[in-house]
Amino acid sequence: MRILAAVATGLSVVLVTVFGLGVVMASADQIDDAITNVQVREDSADRWDSVHVDIDWAVSDSAASGDTFTLTLPPELDATADGFDLKSPDGETVATAEIVDDVATFTLTGYADSHDNVAGTAYFTSKFNQDEIDFNADNPVTFTVNDTTEFTDSVYIGAGVIDRGKSRKFGFWSEQDERAMWGVEAVKGPWPSVTITDTVGAGMAMDCDSVAVESSAEWNEVGELQNVQAVSADRYEVVSCTADELVLRVDDVAQDEVIRMYVAADVSGDPLDEYTNKAVVAAGSESATVSGSLPRSDAGGDGGGDTPTTEPTTTEPTTTEPTTTEPTTTATEDGPVAESDTPTPMSSSGDLAVTGLSVAPVAIIGLLAVATGGGLLLLLRRRTRADRR
Repeated sequence: MRILAAVATGLSVVLVTVFGLGVVMASADQIDDAITNVQVREDSADRWDSVHVDIDWAVSDSAASGDTFTLTLPPELDATADGFDLKSPDGETVATAEIVDDVATFTLTGYADSHDNVAGTAYFTSKFNQDEIDFNADNPVTFTVNDTTEFTDSVYIGAGVIDRGKSRKFGFWSEQDERAMWGVEAVKGPWPSVTITDTVGAGMAMDCDSVAVESSAEWNEVGELQNVQAVSADRYEVVSCTADELVLRVDDVAQDEVIRMYVAADVSGDPLDEYTNKAVVAAGSESATVSGSLPRSDAGGDGGGDTPTTEPTTTEPTTTEPTTTEPTTTATEDGPVAESDTPTPMSSSGDLAVTGLSVAPVAIIGLLAVATGGGLLLLLRRRTRADRR
C-alpha cells in the first residue's frame, strides 16, 4: 500500500507541474500603456447634454488575444453605452469594449496574434453627474488608465436658468438605451387644475404603469426644484393612457407649486438615431406645447495593424567529402580478425541526439521521474529489511 501511495504521489506531482505550467502560460495580461490619449470632444455643453469621450490606443507586438486594458471615468461623467466593437477596415473585430460601473474594459481578439503595430481609436457618449459638476464653469475631468496613468481634460458646463413661469419638457436614458424617462414640469401655480397630454414619437412605447407625479414650490438660483414631494393619489387622475399617449390631470395646484410628471417609454422596433417626445400643458385657460429629443447613445471605434511578412531564406547546399575508414585488425592465434568498419553515429556533443522533444519539459519530467523512482527504491529497501527481521 505504501508503494502504491508513493506511485500516486509521484504521478500527481508530475501532472500538477506539467498542467500548472500550461495554465500559467495561457493567462491573459493587462497592458498598462495601451491608451495613449483621452479627451472630451466637446469644449462646452449644457448640463443636460451628452458629451463624447475620445480615446487613442496602441499595443506592442507582444500583445496577444485576451489581453486587456481599462479606462475609468471621472465622477463627473456617467457612461451611457454598455459595449461596442472596434473594427478593422475590412470588418474584422480587433477588440471588444464592455462598460460596467463607468469602467471601460477593452479586450484584444485573435487579430493581435496575426498582426503587428495594432492600434486604433474608440469613443462613447457620457452624461454629466449633476451632483459632481459646477454650473457655468470649467470642470476638470480626470480619466484613469489601469488604475495608474491619468489623463485630464476640461469642459465648460452651462446651467442656464429655468423659467418657472413656463412649462418645460426633458428626458434621459435609463437602463443603457433600452428605456427613456420623459418628464414634464408645468408652469407654476396657482391653478384649479393642470392637464398634461404627453405623446411619444416613433420607435417608443409608453409604459402606463410607470407614471409618477410629484411637486414642489421651492427652487434654487438656477430654477432646479428643491424638496420635491410625491403628490397624493387623491389629487391626480390618469385620464387615459396608451402606448402612444398619456393624459394626466392634477387638481388644486397651490401658489408657486410646480407639478412634475414622469413616464417611461421602451424602445420598440428598429433602433433610431434620435427619439422625440412632446407634451401639451393646459393650466387654467392657458395652454403651451413643449418638446424634447434624446439622441441614442453613440459608441464605436476602429483598429488595424500590419500583416507580418516573412523573407524567404535560401540555404546553400553543402557537399560532404566521402571518408574512408581503414578497418582495424586484432591479432589472435588464428590470425588477424577485422573489426567493424562502420562507425557509430554520434551527436556533435558526443552523446546520442534527442530530436522532436522540447528540452525544458523533458528535463523537468525526467527529474521528477528520478525523484519518484528514488522514493520507490527507498521504500522497497525498507520493506526488505523489515521482512528479514
